[in-house]
Amino acid sequence: MKKFRIIETTGDVGVVAFGDSLKEVFANTASGLFSVAANLSCIRKKMSLSFDAEGESLDALLLSWLNELIYIQEVNDFLGKEVDIKELSDKKISGELWGEKLDREKHLFGTEVKAATYHNLEIKTENGSWQITVIFDI
Repeated sequence: MKKFRIIETTGDVGVVAFGDSLKEVFANTASGLFSVAANLSCIRKKMSLSFDAEGESLDALLLSWLNELIYIQEVNDFLGKEVDIKELSDKKISGELWGEKLDREKHLFGTEVKAATYHNLEIKTENGSWQITVIFDI
């Protein structure tokens, strides 16, 4: 199964992610986010940073978490490659963000992502498969 695909929208960019579980589709959504910002093949899993996020609904949790990942990367000059989700419920997520420190000579940059938005946000499940569509403000 394909993990995610990038979608173009007017003035923004989005991700459609796929997974066999809620945890997998959340992780694949994060990978899609990371791939918008940089070429994932240039990033190694050298270190990890912890993340925690909460939300009053699954939609709010997803956006809170994605925006936390964006914040963590920005504040720490860090490029994420993948996430290890330790805990995921309808209202809380925690785990580790794996990647490495930003190296402007080594890493190939894509588009700077400012935030995940509610615009066209969709989380759905059908026949045991999950799909998330999220648009990022760039």
